[in-house]
Amino acid sequence: MNVRTIDDLRQNVNFLFRSVLGHVRRPACPDCGPGDHRLVDRKYLVARLFECRHCCLRFRHPADDASGLNAFYQSAYRQEDGITTDLPSVAEWKHMLDKGFGEKGVEHYVSLFRSFFPERDPSDLRLLDYGCSWGYQTWQFRNAGFDAHGFEISVPRASYGRDVLGLPIHSSIRELTPGIDIFFASHVIEHVPSPRKLLEQGFEMLRPGGYLVIESPNGSEEFRLARPAHHRKLWGRVHPFLMTPEFYRRWLADRPAYLSSHPFDDLALDFGSWDQTQTMFGRMDGPSMLMITRKS
Repeated sequence: MNVRTIDDLRQNVNFLFRSVLGHVRRPACPDCGPGDHRLVDRKYLVARLFECRHCCLRFRHPADDASGLNAFYQSAYRQEDGITTDLPSVAEWKHMLDKGFGEKGVEHYVSLFRSFFPERDPSDLRLLDYGCSWGYQTWQFRNAGFDAHGFEISVPRASYGRDVLGLPIHSSIRELTPGIDIFFASHVIEHVPSPRKLLEQGFEMLRPGGYLVIESPNGSEEFRLARPAHHRKLWGRVHPFLMTPEFYRRWLADRPAYLSSHPFDDLALDFGSWDQTQTMFGRMDGPSMLMITRKS
């Protein structure tokens, strides 16, 4: 076994051990507390996924506290796609520049974000890439002309983006200032201690007319029923939360939004059909879900 395989095995064993110890505790939504909830799914007999009947967030039980999550995402968090968490060598970075970023490319988002403000030059648009890892998407947005900045709690990854790629990546919330045109978080909200707090924080940082754009694994019932095995893979040790359309609808209250799921091949065109006066639902049976709302 290599070092990474051994480390993953150790983390899985620790997760199962914590799940056994926490199994008898009362399940609690991170935002609503230990109120009414329903069982949605289970893994390994002791890890369970509940849905809060008040806010409709789907949450893993037992949960991790904020300090545990912060420690995990500093350096222990790993994805096997070769880009999300792996710091590239000089040769690997040059290969990305030559061949593109594959599934981590942001071309569809570049077209979408330009359509948000068709009369403004991208260089005039402040974009925050929240949870940017080492900055592979931040770099792409800046290369497309946006005034893009990153935020990342993992100090090693944020430092790599700053020191090696020269990107403006922040690691402290205190360094972020309001007046953002686009608050963008791609597959971040499912990792944070409180999804609702992230939404509220992002919305507060927007200037009037700015857009909140959140992509995450799809926790909808439509996706679970259509692809139960895939849905089960989306939650667990690394993803303690799954968002549902109803979770967003309740957080939004009377604010209109655009919600849809993968694939996002014609994202800018589909978004253009939204009149922004009421919430629009697209297909909800894809593995990733997108929520967009505007601060009026």
